[in-house]
Amino acid sequence: MKKHKVLLKFVKLSIPKKIAFYKNVISCLKNNPEFAKSDDELNLLTALTGKLEQDYIDSRGGEHEIIARMYQSEEAADEAFREEARYVEKIAKGEESLILKAGFSITKLQPGTYNKSVFGAKAGKNPGEIILTCKAIKGAKAYIWQYCIGKLPVDDKNWYLAGASTKVSYTVRDLESRTNCWFRRAPINSDDIGTWSNPVMMLVP
Repeated sequence: MKKHKVLLKFVKLSIPKKIAFYKNVISCLKNNPEFAKSDDELNLLTALTGKLEQDYIDSRGGEHEIIARMYQSEEAADEAFREEARYVEKIAKGEESLILKAGFSITKLQPGTYNKSVFGAKAGKNPGEIILTCKAIKGAKAYIWQYCIGKLPVDDKNWYLAGASTKVSYTVRDLESRTNCWFRRAPINSDDIGTWSNPVMMLVP
């Protein structure tokens, strides 16, 4: 079985996207039997995320002191969630599903392994739009795109069909703004549907 580790690129997200990512991690960890977290630990993560969000809102006035405070809050939250990522990685022991259930994304441990799940999402030009893109898969005749709202589901029943296309991009429309959505895609060949990509999460604009 291929092993994975937690992808730490979340610290490079913009602050609004980072806040949404951190809130989703907290939601995924609550009442998760795979990761025994105390109320105090979850409350600390919640408090750090809440402070970052409030400082970000306050910083829109442009005051230098408040902006500096926001960056301090961001650094504190980043360090706490990096530590949480290390904890999840230790408990998961390279198991992909456990890492994803904790709200984090994955990267491969094996050098040179081709990742068939190269897949991305970005905000569209209009409210409620998300543009999905992926690398072309050899042999694929088309691609199927799915999404879910809120917490990453543990099975397939809460995924919804966004659409299908012959191109390596697809625009999902009419999503509710300011909701956290997860997205994934699978290639369609002449015989069957291929492996689903690793899910990615976006805050809908």
